[in-house]
Amino acid sequence: MTFEVARQIAQEEALRRKLSPRLAKYEFEPVVLDSENEVSWLFVSASEQLQDEGCIPGAIFVRVDKRDGHIWSEREVEQYYESLAARLRSDNHARV
Repeated sequence: MTFEVARQIAQEEALRRKLSPRLAKYEFEPVVLDSENEVSWLFVSASEQLQDEGCIPGAIFVRVDKRDGHIWSEREVEQYYESLAARLRSDNHARV
């Protein structure tokens, strides 16, 4: 999976989400890379209008897997961070 292909996947997903009735009236910035880790890229498309209305974060986030390009579900994100937290606790415990 290349970065450019992942960015295109994120762009298509963000466009799909923008068409939902709740978000259709808002304008969004182009999709850009927010962050990455060893297994995924996190892309964001922000809406100044949503932010001005007090909606935090006022953006659409799309996490794309670096191996196969699938869009991560909320559960996958939770599992990743739970695993990372457990690994960090284990590493800190081993140092003590």
